[in-house]
This record gives sequence, C-alpha cells and structure tokens, in this order.
Amino acid sequence: MSRDNIFNWFEQNCCCCKNDNYTILGYRGGEAHVSGKGVKCLIVRCSNCGHVYPRPMPVLIDTNQAYKNTDEYFVSNDAEEIKEECTKLLVQIEKRYGTKGRLLDVGSGRGELLYVAKQLGWFAEGVETSEEFAAHSRVKYGISVQNCKLHAARYDAESFDVITLRMVVEHLNEPDDILEEINRVLKHNGLLWISMPNEMSLYNRMGNLYFKLQGKNWVTQLSPTFAPYHVQGFTKKSIKVMLSASGFEVEQVITFNEKILLPRSGIKECVVRGAALAINRVALLAGMGTFMNVFARKVRG
Repeated sequence: MSRDNIFNWFEQNCCCCKNDNYTILGYRGGEAHVSGKGVKCLIVRCSNCGHVYPRPMPVLIDTNQAYKNTDEYFVSNDAEEIKEECTKLLVQIEKRYGTKGRLLDVGSGRGELLYVAKQLGWFAEGVETSEEFAAHSRVKYGISVQNCKLHAARYDAESFDVITLRMVVEHLNEPDDILEEINRVLKHNGLLWISMPNEMSLYNRMGNLYFKLQGKNWVTQLSPTFAPYHVQGFTKKSIKVMLSASGFEVEQVITFNEKILLPRSGIKECVVRGAALAINRVALLAGMGTFMNVFARKVRG
C-alpha cells in the first residue's frame, strides 16, 4: 500500500514519557504487509518506559475513509457478543464507582456500550469521529452521539462520573492530548476505563521469536493490516506513565485474551492455531495476555 496516498509522516518522540531514545524492534511484520495490503513501518521501543510506536509516525489524511463501513470494519465482532462484554464491564464499573451516573464513551463506534449503559440506567452519551458510525448509533439505538473529536464537543469541566475508551488509544497519534481533555471533563475522583492491546504480551514475544528464527526482521507489534492501523503500542508500564502524567492514578491493569481468528484447515494452520491457543493459556496465568483493561481515577486536574 502506498505510504503517500493515505498518510502524512512525522518524526515523533515517545508520547508517554517524551523520551527520544529508542531501540529498533524491526518492521511491522507478516506476509500481508510486505505484499502490499498493509503499510510498512519501522517499529521502535522507548528505552525509558517501553512504549512501542512507529518511527516516523504515520498520520491518516482522512480518518473517515478508514471507518467508512460499519459492517466491514467490525466484520469479526458480533454485536451481541460485544453487548454481553459491555454488560459485564458496566457491572464492574458500577461496583468500583459506587453508583450509576453520567457516562461518556469516547470513540463510541457502533454504540453497543452506550446502548447497554442506557439500558442499565446510566445517563450515557458518546463522541465518535466517523460520520457513519455516529449515524449508525443514533438510528439503531437512539442514543446521543456527537460526530466530532472530544475537544470539539465542548463539554463543561468535571461533567462526567465515568469515561470509557474501548480499543481507541492505540489508533491515536497523540493520546496524551485526549487524556488531558478527559481529565478536564471528568469529575474529581471520577473513573476512567481504557482497553487496548498489550504490545509486550507473550503472544507478541513468541511471534517475534518465530520471525527471528525464520531470519526475518518483522515484528508482531502494531500488526493490523487494515486502516486505520495501530500507531501506539502500550505496555503495562507505559500506560501507567502516561496516565500519571495526565493526572490519573491507576487502580488496576488486567490482561486478557480474545478469541483467536486463525484458519482451521490444513496441517500447518492447525499446528499454528494449537500453538497460539497454548501460548494464550500460559499468558493468562503469567499476566501477559494480548489485551489490557485499565481502571484509573482522576486524582488531580
């Protein structure tokens, strides 16, 4: 895929700790990337906090093109499964916060979390930069979603009890910027929940070893082949560093795995799938799952 058609490219330091020292991990890997379906990036790791990111940083010219079709983008995600996950999450959030209140979902996607929150008695609304996703949420679920970036929504200071970001921060070129605005609109002692990939998961580490044994300079970090791609690779340490700098105190980081989407046919595919399942089981026991749930409190404005 042409680097010039959909991206601008910028040199950028680590967004978590601002350090400019890094080690090179390799290139965004896999057959899909080198065959032109993905975009080739040099992937580096911050020498201070361990954050993983591309250098230079690709910045999408038109984000709406990346999120153009709700069904295509979420083809691997069943809406009912997501609603079940959101129900469990919101039960946890209410236990932690102590009561229901005003909830904001940043990057609300198709609106499943907002729909469930509304059904459970929360006053819930969202912001979503994709016109199609925002319209889908309003029409299908009848929920309040502003089609804009968070800053442009112009919410009053300390107006929300809980703010959620489900698989959003890994797509942002400047996630520290949005966390500052979240801090402004979240009440003191308000609860922030973020989910994201764990770029130093056991699955990624074993994938990198597999590539290395093949003599390839690929890495599994930041690996999705479809736009808008992942441009921030958080670790347990780097997300804590960023949240602390933005006025939050992390209460808990929980790693978890999602279902593995790998081919089931063929001997090689079955072996790879079996190995992936075994790695994920060990990863859960070791706290090195492929994704992270982060719960944090606003402790200063």
